[in-house]
Amino acid sequence: MRYFTANRERLQNVIDTEVEVMLEQAAYVLDGRVDLIRSEDGALEMVDFKAQRRIDRGEDFEAYRDQLALYRHLLEERYGRRPDRALLYFTGEADANDARVVVDLSGDDVRDVVQRFDATAQQIIARDFALRRYPPRDTCRACDFKYYCKRAEADVDN
Repeated sequence: MRYFTANRERLQNVIDTEVEVMLEQAAYVLDGRVDLIRSEDGALEMVDFKAQRRIDRGEDFEAYRDQLALYRHLLEERYGRRPDRALLYFTGEADANDARVVVDLSGDDVRDVVQRFDATAQQIIARDFALRRYPPRDTCRACDFKYYCKRAEADVDN
């Protein structure tokens, strides 16, 4: 609702919402859902909503950036046109200017994310679940599998 209220004048530029995108690979299917696609000044924009306060750096931001890079790749595969801009919109912010974060995605960034995703998918397909490094302890504390993980056991009791 915050987006709608703060961006009423931009609603006329909406092309589509909840856009399902998919890429079939030989051994798996990559799919996702782009929250909003719009055209602003002739540029194609994709917007992903996050129901939280704004972040523009750090591990979570990098994960969101990777998500947008995958969406950019999937949209290009689907429409034959690469989105010109990628935005995160944090609905936890009352002011639209604070809520909007333009995410820079170069072609190399997109290729890197797609390659990393493909490598991870190939490991899953090969049932190669060897843990190469542990995530940060905060991640362990919030993990649904913490009761089954040796690393997180000490954190669970705290």
